[in-house]
Amino acid sequence: MRQPARGHRRRVRRHPIITFLVVLVVLFVVVDRVAAAVAGRVVASRLADAEDLSSRPDVSVRGFPLLTQVAAQEYQRIDVTARDVRRGRIAASRVELHLHGVHVATRELLSRNVSRIPVDRADGTVLFGYGDLDRMLAGRDVSVRYDSGDRVRVSGTLDVEGRPLPASGTATVRIDGDQLVVTAQSVQVSGAGVANGALSSLARGRLSFRLLLADLPFDVSVDGVDVGPDGVLARVTSPGFVIDVSGG
Repeated sequence: MRQPARGHRRRVRRHPIITFLVVLVVLFVVVDRVAAAVAGRVVASRLADAEDLSSRPDVSVRGFPLLTQVAAQEYQRIDVTARDVRRGRIAASRVELHLHGVHVATRELLSRNVSRIPVDRADGTVLFGYGDLDRMLAGRDVSVRYDSGDRVRVSGTLDVEGRPLPASGTATVRIDGDQLVVTAQSVQVSGAGVANGALSSLARGRLSFRLLLADLPFDVSVDGVDVGPDGVLARVTSPGFVIDVSGG
């Protein structure tokens, strides 16, 4: 009878230690997530100032534990999502970026007075909705909508001897350097009577265009594009940059 009693006492003595360890782990996780939230809010605020965004972006600090990253003053990955971005003639419905190797001084983070944020590299996407493309084409009387597959539909008017004729057709989309190139292919001109090769050629030129994408935020460049029902999705990268918020 005595042996089971001693075993029972040993199990009872272990319970406070196990409870202490569980509480310690929970506290560590809570503090780590609080640190992630604080870092995210500070970085989001400074990014909005530096990139002249109309609203604070959503920022998520990745990686666990975060406290070791705070101590090292380097964050493995920070995800940034900005919506309704307007910069010069650039209009984008959504910018989603993964910032890799983000350097933020712990002293500046704690004081919420971050002046510079060096980033080793970045990749992500920029969504140009069809309404965005129309805004970027303001004054050119050309509108863009989704057609099918990897094609868009462009439409506008063609001035033929003082008579405006509606024209529309399918178009391809590609990237040429820092320009988005939309090239009309098969075009129909309404009210032109019989088909006219010269008129169709003129309409293709009227509905084709290039848009400069050099003013994208976060110093990214476009590597390629995908066409879909929501718009033109640009794949972007950056080999590294410094976000200067010293004037914020």
